Amino acid sequence: PGNPFNDRRFRQAIYLVIDVERIIRETFHEYGEPANQPVPPAIFGYNPSLPRRSHDQARARALIAEMGGPPKDPLTLDMPENAVRRVGPHVQRDLEQLGLTVRVQPHAWRDFYRKMMNGDLGFYLSGWSCGSGDASDFYDACIHARTGGFGEVNVGNCSDPSLDQRIESSHTILNAKERLAILQGIMSTVMEELPVIPVYYINEYNAAARKVNW
Repeated sequence: PGNPFNDRRFRQAIYLVIDVERIIRETFHEYGEPANQPVPPAIFGYNPSLPRRSHDQARARALIAEMGGPPKDPLTLDMPENAVRRVGPHVQRDLEQLGLTVRVQPHAWRDFYRKMMNGDLGFYLSGWSCGSGDASDFYDACIHARTGGFGEVNVGNCSDPSLDQRIESSHTILNAKERLAILQGIMSTVMEELPVIPVYYINEYNAAARKVNW
């Protein structure tokens, strides 16, 4: 049998079937947001025109039906141990609504990272942070093909020459408005094709007391 992830409908079904609001409510105590794209609103390149994420089991099941039904082989979902404890059961339950047989496999973080970077994991949950505040961090490392210094974390071997060209051209634009439009256009394509499936953003809060001297 072929790899079901090669079918965009399968990736779309997974995106639609995960009840992210429930995960945030029951696991993160509301300190998070459903992700409708791989980077949060604070990142330069976030596309506010993309639709809000929706939990649509009926549409997800219809997409699987269009494919001829769910794949018969079990699906292994690899996660770091801490993620398995927090979100593993939620994601497993939702994926099984599609008729999938899902096995959640925990890994110590060091082993998970090594296997991920070696391309040994097929379907996994991981996080990403744009350290520079720019969506190009994500595009360069995770979306661009693994060539010419790009694609360091593109372990799924996503390959789209036209998308690669747009990612590279974004580095040559100095006008912020023009560059933002290019980055947001790339994001639209990423969400149409779903080479990665965003799940949630985690909100972080910091508090300081005035009586504390630094």
